[in-house]
Amino acid sequence: MHTFIISNLELESLDVQMFSNANNVSNLIVSQNSLKEIPALLLVNAKRLKYADFSNNSIKHIFRFAFMGVNSLEVLDLSRNAISTIDSDAFIDLRNLKSLNLSYNEIRKIYPQTFNVFNLLALDLSNNKVHYLDKSTFNYTNFVNLKHLNLSENSISDLAVGIFSFMPNLEYLNLRRTNLSDIKFGTFSHQHKLILLDLSENNLKKLDFSLFMPIMHDLQSLELDGNQLIDLDGFSNSLFPQLRTLDIKHNNFNCSHLIKFMKSVNWEKIRIPIEANSVKSGETSIRGVKCRDMNRPELPEGTSNDISTANKSTLDANLSTWNRNFHIKRNFFTHFPNVHTINLSNVGLESLQKEIFNEATNVSKLILSKNHLTEIPTLVFINAKNLTFANFSENQIMRIDSLAFAGANKLQTLDLSNNDLRALDEVFIGLSGLRMLNLSYNKLSGLSSRNFSTCKLWELDVSHNNISMIKEHAFDELSDLRLLNLSFNPVGDLTSDRFTYLLNLEHLNLKRTNLSTIERGALSHQHKLISLDLSENNLKIFDFKLFFPIQHDLRALYLGGNQLSHLNGFRNTLFPQLTLFDINNNKYNCRYLEHFMESINWEKIRFLVDLKSINPQGMNIRGINCEATGHDESTDADSPESSQDNGFIKLILGFICIIMLAYLIIRNHDRIYTRN
Repeated sequence: MHTFIISNLELESLDVQMFSNANNVSNLIVSQNSLKEIPALLLVNAKRLKYADFSNNSIKHIFRFAFMGVNSLEVLDLSRNAISTIDSDAFIDLRNLKSLNLSYNEIRKIYPQTFNVFNLLALDLSNNKVHYLDKSTFNYTNFVNLKHLNLSENSISDLAVGIFSFMPNLEYLNLRRTNLSDIKFGTFSHQHKLILLDLSENNLKKLDFSLFMPIMHDLQSLELDGNQLIDLDGFSNSLFPQLRTLDIKHNNFNCSHLIKFMKSVNWEKIRIPIEANSVKSGETSIRGVKCRDMNRPELPEGTSNDISTANKSTLDANLSTWNRNFHIKRNFFTHFPNVHTINLSNVGLESLQKEIFNEATNVSKLILSKNHLTEIPTLVFINAKNLTFANFSENQIMRIDSLAFAGANKLQTLDLSNNDLRALDEVFIGLSGLRMLNLSYNKLSGLSSRNFSTCKLWELDVSHNNISMIKEHAFDELSDLRLLNLSFNPVGDLTSDRFTYLLNLEHLNLKRTNLSTIERGALSHQHKLISLDLSENNLKIFDFKLFFPIQHDLRALYLGGNQLSHLNGFRNTLFPQLTLFDINNNKYNCRYLEHFMESINWEKIRFLVDLKSINPQGMNIRGINCEATGHDESTDADSPESSQDNGFIKLILGFICIIMLAYLIIRNHDRIYTRN
């Protein structure tokens, strides 16, 4: 029997004995009954169960041992019950679970340990009573593979910045009718693979399109209908190159703005859906989208009709409405005294005149990405006293004057990625408020202490440069740094004093940095590390004593793509919070790897497995490639958990040998003495 159906029978309880011989059951349907709970160990004998449907019952509580032993389960439907409480680690045995449906329940609070499922691809929490999500709710590597997340029809109201940080593979995110009134910058900064984003039927009055920077290459559908939006300033076709559906109906657009917006849309690609009879007689609409106030405002002389009006808070220019050789004329910003966001991305801008932003004293966000700038001149921001965010990415900047940012004392985020910078000198002197600095994809060859001497950075990204020299004390002034990305640079070996003063570091990326050795003490000051990436280097031996004392917060450790033959010294107790461990593509002996796997705490730790890297002709253990050689020097020496034990045993054996030898010498001496 492969499918077992006991649906719609008004069952109020289940007996464990019912499933004592369920070895061959792959599909279980127990929906539309009156079940109050799922008993402990109910399915412990269902070793081949793939699909389980408990929907449309009266279950209120999911207990810790309800799904114990059901390792093969891939789809679990608990929708349309009365679930309000889920025990911590209730789903921890469901190692192969791909889809979990908890929609239409009574869940109010989601705790970090609720979904301790490593391979989950789809999670539906829609139509519950969730009223609050903090930054730690999904802040676990359990969600690294998640592709579908449905939180619609809840009362969330606010999204903490970074809430989706551990969901880099998310493709479908539904936040429809979640009472959102504002979305903070950085909320979607890790969701580069999004295909659909639904923000419809909320209370959004303003949507800052810089939320979607860098470019969302894969986004195909953006749902914004049923909000209170008055404009879509900042929207650019270039932000969403794959966008096919943009739903903006049922908002509060001014007709003059909507006309300009419609002109900017690439109609060859993008469709704006409309509803039949959604526009009533006497109402004004443009392409089926309702709007109000047809009086078109007059712009100051010398400005284009394709720019937002002077009383708007956002000034946005689109490539389709500007000439390639665009220049900002002097006194340009005197016509826009209330502008807070300036978006001049992808308009062919080639240069900035000195003090051009003198009149833009209220500007807080400046986006000049995807232009042809080659330098940032002196004193260009001398009066930009309220500037907090500046994006110069994807230009051709080779030089930044040492006084370029003088006056921009409130600057917090600066993106200079994808340029041609070769040196920094003292460019950032005086930017004491700077927190996030992106210098990735440039041509920097070295770093020194004077580059960041007065900054209080939290995040520094210098990945994908040509950095081969990091001078002594280069990072000594960055004691507040939480994220450091040095990946894809030929940095070389890691010395013991390089990160001495980075006491608050949480994320360190040293992927592909030409590491072959790491000196003892190099990581001894980083007690707050959450993730450490040492992958794709030349490490042949990895000394886990680098992490003494215990790394209490480390959750992700990447050692894949090195030349490691063993992981001797690894202890689960060294990393009590470790959940993601990458040891792929090394040179393990299969016999050793099998011993190592036995030492892993599988209730907590998940291996990062790259299905493309598995050799179908070779051998692997749990998806990790290994070599089936005859001699296993690693296991001869010691297994990961027994290396010190074997050393102790050898010491005892040696001590016993010495005692026996002494005994024989004394005994022979007595015999000789007796004969004499």
